[in-house]
Amino acid sequence: MLEKPEGAVIYVHRDPPGYELEFFTPEGKTMAVGSVHPHQVRAFARRDMAHA
Repeated sequence: MLEKPEGAVIYVHRDPPGYELEFFTPEGKTMAVGSVHPHQVRAFARRDMAHA
């Protein structure tokens, strides 16, 4: 896994709280799917946009 992998929330767990994430390459290929706690993620920011 990359040091700062990019991922998307694909499911929100309510009890206990958490997220199911899909991690992907810059080309859009799925690398992994995993569950994380809320403190392990942050919202997408403009600085996160990949540049060509």
